[in-house]
Amino acid sequence: MSDVMGSRQVLVVDDEKLIRELLQEGLGRLGYQIRTAGGGREALELLAQESADLVLTDIKMDGMDGYEFLEELRRRVPDQMVLMMTAYGSVESAIRAIKLGAFDYIQKPCMVAEVDHRLRKAFEHRDLLLETRMLRGRLEGREEFGRIVARNKVMKQIFDMIRTVAPSGSSVLIQGENGTGKELVARALHHYSDRADKKFVAKNCAAIPDALLESELFGHVKGAFTGSVGDRKGIFEEADGGTLFLDEISEMPLNLQSKLLRVLQEGELQRVGSNDVVKVDVRLISSTNRDMKSEVQEGRFRRDLFYRLNVIPITLPPLRERVDDIPLLAEHFLKKYAQRMNRTILGIEEGGMRYLVSRRWEGNVRELENTIERAVVMATGPILDAGSFKPLEQFAEEGGDFELPAADITVDEMEKRLILATLKRYNNNRTRTAEVLAISIRTLRNKLNEYRAADPGLSAIIDKGAPDAGE
Repeated sequence: MSDVMGSRQVLVVDDEKLIRELLQEGLGRLGYQIRTAGGGREALELLAQESADLVLTDIKMDGMDGYEFLEELRRRVPDQMVLMMTAYGSVESAIRAIKLGAFDYIQKPCMVAEVDHRLRKAFEHRDLLLETRMLRGRLEGREEFGRIVARNKVMKQIFDMIRTVAPSGSSVLIQGENGTGKELVARALHHYSDRADKKFVAKNCAAIPDALLESELFGHVKGAFTGSVGDRKGIFEEADGGTLFLDEISEMPLNLQSKLLRVLQEGELQRVGSNDVVKVDVRLISSTNRDMKSEVQEGRFRRDLFYRLNVIPITLPPLRERVDDIPLLAEHFLKKYAQRMNRTILGIEEGGMRYLVSRRWEGNVRELENTIERAVVMATGPILDAGSFKPLEQFAEEGGDFELPAADITVDEMEKRLILATLKRYNNNRTRTAEVLAISIRTLRNKLNEYRAADPGLSAIIDKGAPDAGE
């Protein structure tokens, strides 16, 4: 037996004296340092005096059973490695033990060689966890910029650019695919600017109906339109002195673009229905997932406004072009959601990480985060493997109502069924539905309006529940 095993301290907990003695003798010969306890309460007392690298405990015991012992141990020592043993083996008891935080499950009667194998496996994962924590410690502060996590060379150049331009107050246009972190960059620009102690206001232009967008931006006075029962400030006034972030700026109607340009040039606005001028001091940051030069050439976006917004351009690369960030991001999201859900997830095995790195991630960082969150929710053990990251595209397997259509169905009808099924699945949350379907919320809203007009009976489905914030 190697000297390494001699440093492993194991506490065996079982109310059967013979089992305790057999394991103490057998594992002791293999080099483990073994202590024993006749029950859960005795084990807790021993652990209060001296810690153990691993606890090997029976489930069915008189007094405090293994489940109760494990729950109490988790409260006292959250990171304690535990293996469960029982002569009453079943899938249900195994699942329960693992959900309570046990690393593995051994069914009695068990040979010492099998226990040794399970112990070695547990200690390998324990060492992996410790190594991961050390790595995180070394990387802390060097690979997180604000709330952006990256080690990629291009991303670090963007970090340097943010530090440089943040204090300037100039308009910044952030371009990049959906899910690349455009709002995080906007927040970082605000954080490192002279306006950091003032408000940061974010608004998605595509999430606001055209008829309400002008009022949302500039405010309105009482009686300006039906339903305006009082004066209301717009988001420009809310952000006065601070930073305003307009996401999906390319979705803004042309008639409002000229009014936005005036506010940026003159530093003043007029509320809807008022002739009074209101002075505002706002640093504008905007973003888009479109090619703005093409939008200008096609006449969908004013050239003069584009130049006013694009004083400082920042282009974010898609995740598939920063593959070296995927392991770092995966570990970051794993830690985030394991803590939030109080789950004991030690890490991602090599095969699981290879799978994550091999994906194209069309939804970019947002899709990766959603995948990790789902894996943490569904995890049945402390280590995530490739099978833990079932693609969201497997819609039927995820419990959705969408089924493959008959051969004679049209593409439009198939699209309609998919959109409505996804909307239902996400409880009519339109923002989440648009993200999953990889379309803009404006496109989703237009589709739903088409379906409602063609079949008024669908209104009960489409309009069920409260609308998303901002719509």
